[in-house]
Amino acid sequence: MRITVLGTGTSVGVPVIGCRCEVCRSTAPENNRLRSSVYIEHAGGKLLVDCSTDFRQQALRYRIPRVDAVILTHNHADHINGIDDLRSFNFVQRSPIDLYATADVLHTVRHRYEYAFNPTQIGGGVPRLNLQEIDPTRPFFINGLQIVPVPIKHGVLDILGFRIGRNFAYLTDCSAVPESSVPLLEGIEILVLDALRPTPHSTHFSLSEALAFSRRIGPAQTWFTHITCKMEHFATNASLPPNAQLLHDGQVIEVEEGEIGDLRPGAGGHR
Repeated sequence: MRITVLGTGTSVGVPVIGCRCEVCRSTAPENNRLRSSVYIEHAGGKLLVDCSTDFRQQALRYRIPRVDAVILTHNHADHINGIDDLRSFNFVQRSPIDLYATADVLHTVRHRYEYAFNPTQIGGGVPRLNLQEIDPTRPFFINGLQIVPVPIKHGVLDILGFRIGRNFAYLTDCSAVPESSVPLLEGIEILVLDALRPTPHSTHFSLSEALAFSRRIGPAQTWFTHITCKMEHFATNASLPPNAQLLHDGQVIEVEEGEIGDLRPGAGGHR
């Protein structure tokens, strides 16, 4: 399984409009952060996790050839505002794209992209999506790849991270992980985890909080994402252990897929 990091930035990205800090003025590509998302290529197809405001730019920059399915962590703008650009893949692939999310997120998608579901005029086309509701308590399969929803907290909001295949988990926009979700991460090798900034925040892990959670889970490697301009890439990584580092846009992670098996009583899924 090959994971391409499309973006590691917050809702405003880096550089931040109007900011003149050192990181926002940096010419190093590692300090330029589009909105957070990852693209996963596996034996059964190609999967997008979140469809960010920067999706068109990301698709062109990283030469994304196709998108078979999309899974959404939650309904904030920086995670769903690229959905209209999925229609380019509808044109190329000549088929709808499956979009997986919880009921509340699908409600937002239907409302925000109402023209795609109740079109009065097709014009240049609309995104063609097959909406697939996720039960956050049950694993499911996308083209043979096992996905386990991992309920997490984003401030007061209940959202999802995902364990994808046996060895990889993606937890963005995370301020806390309920105790009931911790066993769902047991045995993972690669963890991508929210680490917003050095200081505390009400809706995201700080860097120290993310480090502490990483140590508790104990993956072979943790990569931090959803990063503000308060953390310069190279200086921050020099201060961190080698097995817990900031990601950068365009980074590629290779990991074995595998199947996880049931992690909850009565867990099932669909293919």
